[in-house]
Amino acid sequence: RRFTIVAAVGAERLGLSDGVCVPQEQSFCFHMARKAAPNLSNDAGGDPVYGALPAQQVLGVGSYLGLPLETPEGRPFGSVCAMSRSPFAFTRADRRLLTVFALVLSQIVNRERSAREAAEGAAPSLAVTLGLGSPAGP
Repeated sequence: RRFTIVAAVGAERLGLSDGVCVPQEQSFCFHMARKAAPNLSNDAGGDPVYGALPAQQVLGVGSYLGLPLETPEGRPFGSVCAMSRSPFAFTRADRRLLTVFALVLSQIVNRERSAREAAEGAAPSLAVTLGLGSPAGP
């Protein structure tokens, strides 16, 4: 399975862009959504999971903040995240804001999915990831 960035806003500082695709087990968001790593890490390089990822070696992420997008049953189908090369770039207030955004986006996608399933009679697979680059950092 692959992890694809659907929309990368401001992430060019990290060398990321829309459509970047990697094996999912190499992505920060995969490990966050599986609860194998924290959703807020202000020392991503020092985290035992994030620090070992090939993406960490390439991107040099100092801080990571991510939250899963979930079905009504609580199954993750995507994520929203923010990354910065600077350590300690994100706060608990940032996490609360991203939590609200993830909940609203999950509801919108789930509503659209339900409407499409009702119209088509089928349940297509859906994965959404928004990577948001932090204005902080080089």
